[in-house]
Amino acid sequence: MPHFGVECSDSDRVAMAEAARFDAKTPSVPFALDIEAKQQEATAATRSVADERLGDLYRRLEALRLGA
Repeated sequence: MPHFGVECSDSDRVAMAEAARFDAKTPSVPFALDIEAKQQEATAATRSVADERLGDLYRRLEALRLGA
């Protein structure tokens, strides 16, 4: 947050860490990392459409992220 010029107290950090323990879409459920399961569920057709529509944007964003 300092990068954005936002002051953040210790109690703010504790509150954010507590909130991060829960799923953003279903706050009553603890957060669970489900990247692998979602990747396995994606069909070849889904991947093809995603790449067709979003692939170029994704690659540009990745290049920016990696400083390329």
